[in-house]
Amino acid sequence: MSYPNEPLLTGIFSGMICENIPQVRAKKKHRGISTVKCTHWQLNDREVSSEVIEGELIVMHLKTGKYYSSSGTGPLVWACLEAGMSAAATRDFVASCCRVSPQSIESDIDGFIESVAAEQLMRESTAEVDPVPPPCTDPPVYSKPVLQVYSDMKDLLLLDPIHDVSEDGWPMRPTADKA
Repeated sequence: MSYPNEPLLTGIFSGMICENIPQVRAKKKHRGISTVKCTHWQLNDREVSSEVIEGELIVMHLKTGKYYSSSGTGPLVWACLEAGMSAAATRDFVASCCRVSPQSIESDIDGFIESVAAEQLMRESTAEVDPVPPPCTDPPVYSKPVLQVYSDMKDLLLLDPIHDVSEDGWPMRPTADKA
């Protein structure tokens, strides 16, 4: 499959996701590929679990008891962020996959990222990354990504005994001095 922004995709795939972005911290070779240390997004994996099921993103925040969903372009944006791509690289990648201009979707993607950050599902990181973009073999028709928030089962989700565990994980209960 050929994409209208082939050189851009090549740049993203090679790890040059922050080359022209002010947040660039450092650049060095890693496994023969230039990696860049810049601001990107990282899953809040100690508190968040996510999965895409039949094209719908499902996310659970284990500390707040809220759960979230997104369909259409949302799962693609999430996958880019989860892969360690910067916001700019995510916009460019989604635009190329969905065959729209990056400028036309900038506020949509930024709004989705702001929602994700506000719900503490992901956090900014400046750790070195070697992002592997998600596959773009069957891209969705572009639609504004929206994060739907649900709290109707909050009390039930927080009652789950999996929350009452030590740093070692389930089924290890915390000791009295760590609780």
